[in-house]
Amino acid sequence: MTRRFGRKIGVTSTAAALTVLGAYLARRWAERGLDYGETVPLAGDLFRLTLGENPGVAFGLLGGSPLVPWLSALALVVFALYLARSLRDSRAGGVSLGLILGGGLANLLDRLGDGRVTDYLDVGLGSWRWPTFNLPDAAITVGVFLVVWLLWRDAPHSTTGKEKNSRGLFERLLR
Repeated sequence: MTRRFGRKIGVTSTAAALTVLGAYLARRWAERGLDYGETVPLAGDLFRLTLGENPGVAFGLLGGSPLVPWLSALALVVFALYLARSLRDSRAGGVSLGLILGGGLANLLDRLGDGRVTDYLDVGLGSWRWPTFNLPDAAITVGVFLVVWLLWRDAPHSTTGKEKNSRGLFERLLR
């Protein structure tokens, strides 16, 4: 294993571990500090805390299905292997992979107890609300946006009508 590869694994592992730890602490705080369904405004109506549970995956899809933990674990492993190969040359890629893996692992660990994840972050205006989510969901979202930005940044762009001759992340992902 090269030193450079070891650093990337360290960046990914650190981001994942911090995400899992932060998610655990936030969930425990929300479960102890809020009553189910209670809403606590933090920034008026725009951002509030509302304790809830989600038996499904994103937006409650597949709610209550016994396959959800297994499908989550399988998706996490497949995604991790794919991204680890594709983003191996980028420190930012390592961070994005760590955020996605840490968020996925934190939600999977939360789900193992009762088949549900604890949600507590509530964003919106008035009756226009985004479904309640949690810190692992936010980490996954930030990680995915970072991957998209890296793909866009490293994609060959036409400058004088000719494509740049580079082997960026976008090309590696399409291999």
